[in-house]
Amino acid sequence: MFNPNPRRPLTRRQTARIVVATAILAWATQTLVQQWGYGAEIPPPTLSAAMVQNETVERFVPPASTRPARIDLRSEATVIGAEVQLRQIARWSDADAATFAPVADLTLATIGPAAPFHSISMDEVKATLRDAGVNLASIHFTGSTKCIVNRSDVQFDESQALDEWINARAASNPQRTPRDTEPGVPEENKVSLQRIATDANIAVTARVDAPLADDEATASLRSILISDLCARLKLTRDQVQLNFKDSDDKLLSLARPQFTFDVSPLRVRDLGEVVWNIKIMSGDSVQKASIVATARAWQTQLITVKPLGFKQVIREDDVVERRTLADKLSSDPMMAKEQAVGQQASRDIKVGTLVTARLIDPVPLVRPGQFITITLSQGNIQVKTVARAMEGGSYGQTIRVKNETTKDIFEVVITGPQTAVVGGATELSSIQPQE
Repeated sequence: MFNPNPRRPLTRRQTARIVVATAILAWATQTLVQQWGYGAEIPPPTLSAAMVQNETVERFVPPASTRPARIDLRSEATVIGAEVQLRQIARWSDADAATFAPVADLTLATIGPAAPFHSISMDEVKATLRDAGVNLASIHFTGSTKCIVNRSDVQFDESQALDEWINARAASNPQRTPRDTEPGVPEENKVSLQRIATDANIAVTARVDAPLADDEATASLRSILISDLCARLKLTRDQVQLNFKDSDDKLLSLARPQFTFDVSPLRVRDLGEVVWNIKIMSGDSVQKASIVATARAWQTQLITVKPLGFKQVIREDDVVERRTLADKLSSDPMMAKEQAVGQQASRDIKVGTLVTARLIDPVPLVRPGQFITITLSQGNIQVKTVARAMEGGSYGQTIRVKNETTKDIFEVVITGPQTAVVGGATELSSIQPQE
């Protein structure tokens, strides 16, 4: 046995330690040799989180998190009210509910009280979702290519309902048999509306005695709140997108004349979150409720696609119109493309800027001190003269001019570059004929 100090004998404790260490080493060596002999593999070391992130893992199937959300368009749907929402004509699974919940109440179309049927195509659904800011690349569309929407709360006769239904179906099925009204069709080949309806097994669910939903005397609480928002924000019903809570659906479906509503707006001054206090009366019973909704509006905005410099005249290819779903109304008046083209920028404008009236200045057509041609029309007689402008102005503005011959000063309306007209016949004596 090895002695670390040959001059001194080992003690019993040192001897015991050496014996134990030698036994453990021998046992470990024997165990390792046996594992190798039976082909056992040593487990790989555990990778840290940083190593897993940096490691590139080859996959043949994408992970479940990148699976596109699936939406199925119905072939037919029945709605109550004028607004057709996405949840009414499409369906999706519970796994995709989180994706479509923010746009479930998106209004796709508005059906008037005189039209019991309306056709909505898949392309129209995609266009509305895209305009609302939804990424269509992450959505898989299935089902029918066109949905026929039946409004069941309007008053119409059955023959008109059949005609409206067939007209809506004709858009999605153009190879229908010829109508009775087509010229040149033999009598034996003509098919009546009733025959088409019978052969197609059409089930018309028309409620002849149903009241008009848009009538003020039979309007629902939902319709009343939408009308109140439109009146206060000066918007049309086609522009407004109002999303209510699912828990308020039963309350919003209450309608006149069974119930009387006293609507008191608590916060309805702009888009975004709006709140109403509602008092619902039925006979002697009175109930109070609070309705909270999210209001958005469709707007046609004018966006710059090229940078504009100060005083630069705006051309037609410098701006483009875009339909978008806005969450807030702009305090500045919106500009249409035909209003902005030909005007000049009041400051430097970057690409992608929303063009409003504040960013536009009219191009001056007359400058102070310029000679302008003035026309006075009286009946079939036109008299022209030249006067000096005392102030500048743009199209449609009224400025003062001075006749250099008579020294008279009068007002004219600018009609073009250095041209104007006199507003009344009383200025005839102040105008000298142009030589």
